[in-house]
Amino acid sequence: MNKYLQAVLLFVIIIILELTPFLYRESYSLSEMNWPTAVVISVGVLAWINYQEKKTKKQEN
Repeated sequence: MNKYLQAVLLFVIIIILELTPFLYRESYSLSEMNWPTAVVISVGVLAWINYQEKKTKKQEN
């Protein structure tokens, strides 16, 4: 799967998990979401995927 698609899908999954309090709490707002966590985890996974690809390419050569 494309590495960028993986990072975007992970971001969407984290956002959906962050939005679950809307189901049981009416006063929950978007400002209460933990946005930095979703962004940092997604960027971190993207960096890890890039690192692993470069590592495998070096070993092949």
